[in-house]
Amino acid sequence: MNKEIIKYLSQLVLTLIILTTSTFIWLENQDKKRNFITNSQIRKTMYIEEVSNPITLENSYPTKDKEGLKEKGYTFKVKNNYQNKEVTFYLKNNLIDKKDQLNYKYIRYQVTKDNHVIIKPTNIKETGILFKDNNTENSTYEIKMWIDYNSDTGVYGKKFSTKLALL
Repeated sequence: MNKEIIKYLSQLVLTLIILTTSTFIWLENQDKKRNFITNSQIRKTMYIEEVSNPITLENSYPTKDKEGLKEKGYTFKVKNNYQNKEVTFYLKNNLIDKKDQLNYKYIRYQVTKDNHVIIKPTNIKETGILFKDNNTENSTYEIKMWIDYNSDTGVYGKKFSTKLALL
């Protein structure tokens, strides 16, 4: 009798672990599909899905382009049925405490679309606009970001966290 109770309890614990793990995986994937900011008119005709983690630079240091391009990028997929209209991709500040925020001008980036470079390494403009694209089919983008090697010492101890937004 004692062995049956232990067997039953073991099966119950294993089932609970599997159920809990599956729930967390499902919730994490649901959140990735909603992590974009779009204006309401575009939202109706554009589907966006994050494939990797959000854009964050913390405890980073100035890096040459050659090294920055080796970093893991931020990947997302877009399907646009927005009647061939141009879509603007820009950054929306994600930091609550803006006093330690790294200024856009110190950040370099490169954008690839379907594994082809569409924006060569360049610094982000103060507006936060990354690029514009006439995306009329399924496309996968990757953005790589790093701190400009020519930055001054004001970049140390700063944070950068952002979400991609669309206009």
